[in-house]
Amino acid sequence: MSIETAQKIETFFSRKYIDFPINLYSVWHGFFGRIGGSSVGNYSSLNCGIHTNDKKCDIEQNINTALKIVNNTCNINKFKHIKLTFQTHSNIPIYIENDTQEVRNIEADAMITDVSNILLAVQTADCVPILIFDNNAKIVASVHSGWRGAVSGIISNTIKMMHEIKKGLILTAIIGPAIHKENYVVDDDFRRNIIKENEKNDKFFSKQKTTKAINFDLIHYCKNQLLINGVKNIYDINVDTYSNINVLFSYRYAVKHNHGICGRQLSLIGIR
Repeated sequence: MSIETAQKIETFFSRKYIDFPINLYSVWHGFFGRIGGSSVGNYSSLNCGIHTNDKKCDIEQNINTALKIVNNTCNINKFKHIKLTFQTHSNIPIYIENDTQEVRNIEADAMITDVSNILLAVQTADCVPILIFDNNAKIVASVHSGWRGAVSGIISNTIKMMHEIKKGLILTAIIGPAIHKENYVVDDDFRRNIIKENEKNDKFFSKQKTTKAINFDLIHYCKNQLLINGVKNIYDINVDTYSNINVLFSYRYAVKHNHGICGRQLSLIGIR
């Protein structure tokens, strides 16, 4: 583990979330881990996955805890709500028009808003959380990008909708904690299907010399999708979920270690 990564992990313990050190004067963003919540067992402790089998009262308490932590960092314009959708690995984004709009039972894997004082959330445990924004235009999006959503167009659909809502956007994206290539092992059928979609996708795979295992670089696949869709400014927190299960949830780690049950951490973005 690098010194930089160790410092980021330490931040999870001390502050409960990490952010990217750039000047976001009109936007707040943060990537939460699993530290500091009310859940127990495999969901310990800041599980915010609204469709996990954790106790609903604990999930709601954890979401409220995250909201309080965010508002304690904001000097003005406190956030009122955290918006969460029913994520299904789809390619569907939705537009949040007002702070009373209820979306928890809507199947969507991205949200967009130009309304201030609400936070858009991504729930992840290995998939790639992507936060997209334009500081000047005051528009933000949260994207849940697993391989299914990424391949079927969740990133491109979200960016297209943002440009439909506001013209002339110069978008920036920040990628949060997600599973890294060295821990994302797939089979050859998976590889062939991704390459069938575009033969250039072969560059996102590598084969280990000793075990012959195939690894997929989901994060760089997502970065490529951002670039293809005109997002030039891309930042990466560069923290692996799988190898940091003391501070982050990892579904693949949970499956490999025989229980397959884990919570979901939050990635949040909102207009101040």
